[in-house]
Amino acid sequence: MGRYTYAAEFPYSAEQLFDLVADVERYPEFLPFWTSVRIRRREDDVLYVDQAISLAILQWHFLSKAELQRPRRLRITSTRAPFRHLEIIWTFEEQEESKCLVRLEASYGIRSRGTKGLVERLMDAAIRQFAKAFERRARAVLGSLEQDSNA
Repeated sequence: MGRYTYAAEFPYSAEQLFDLVADVERYPEFLPFWTSVRIRRREDDVLYVDQAISLAILQWHFLSKAELQRPRRLRITSTRAPFRHLEIIWTFEEQEESKCLVRLEASYGIRSRGTKGLVERLMDAAIRQFAKAFERRARAVLGSLEQDSNA
């Protein structure tokens, strides 16, 4: 089973960062390994999402569930192959001076015993890149403090 925890402070509001993470259909534009994402259906604050990821020579299509608690929390889960379980929790906590503390906690287990070791190593690398890709996306979409202070 793989686990990953990430935390960083950003110069944006919780609402801005939540909306960035909740915009799942844009993931293939900036997330490594995500090849397609489509919202299958919405039920109030829950999204059922078809996703496709490609890691090295392996490709998977799976259904996930995203529970949205705007602007504080977003929880993504799946028990569909290739995962025995997948849980990704994003939390957004307002800080002083228009800043937000973002936390990402991910845990996952892989179904296939034959490829489990390889897939877990690839997933570990993908999840680590996932957090960095969101940092880059926030700067690209929301701007940076340097740009704001020079305006």
